[in-house]
Amino acid sequence: MAKRDIPVWTRALFAVGLVSVCFLANAQDHGEGFAADAVGEAKEWQFRVYLDDKEIGYHTFRILEREQEKQVRIDATFDVKFLFFNAFSYRHTNVEQWKGGCLEDISSSTQAGRKKFRVSGSAGTDAFQVETLAEAFALESDCVRTFAYWNSDLLTGSRLLNAQTGEWVEVRSGGKQEELLEVLGQQIAAQRYDLELPESVTPRCNDDEVESFRLLPAEQVLRIVDETSDFKLNCNLVI
Repeated sequence: MAKRDIPVWTRALFAVGLVSVCFLANAQDHGEGFAADAVGEAKEWQFRVYLDDKEIGYHTFRILEREQEKQVRIDATFDVKFLFFNAFSYRHTNVEQWKGGCLEDISSSTQAGRKKFRVSGSAGTDAFQVETLAEAFALESDCVRTFAYWNSDLLTGSRLLNAQTGEWVEVRSGGKQEELLEVLGQQIAAQRYDLELPESVTPRCNDDEVESFRLLPAEQVLRIVDETSDFKLNCNLVI
């Protein structure tokens, strides 16, 4: 992330389960977290979320499966404190219904700092109807999908629905790569992949941390890293 006075957008990268800041606490099969009947199989993934080396919250994924149907509940809570003050809070709850690998229904609520978001939607006969706090519209697609971090096999197709904002985002998915991540001193096997955004897409600021974005050539970004202190030191390592 660039400092506020020199905002720079180099490229858009998406990480599974917030892999850049999250550590897997446990992944287990159980029947908690849903008003589930005995027919369904429930799974849960729990992540602890860190900013640098400080734990700031959690991110959980709960999935109930019944044959070709899935109910997915995602909860995230982050609190970033500065001295004795809570500098930034994030609350996100999202419930999705899936059938045959396609989204049937979605209902999400998000509080990101001072900004509020709500998204609801359902599959109709001819289109997927979406409603946000700002507008209502229809997605003409045979199979709508969200950024389903809980199952990377679903991250296919040319567009994905942003469950927080309701944006219908154009994406390209890169191939998976096997790698080892060091988590709390242990080597954990992981699969890594990128979701690429076309140059025509400009990200929007929704967290009150970045003022604006700019798309710069890679050579210019490297020169900024090498010759200036415009980027935070920990961001230089990522770039």
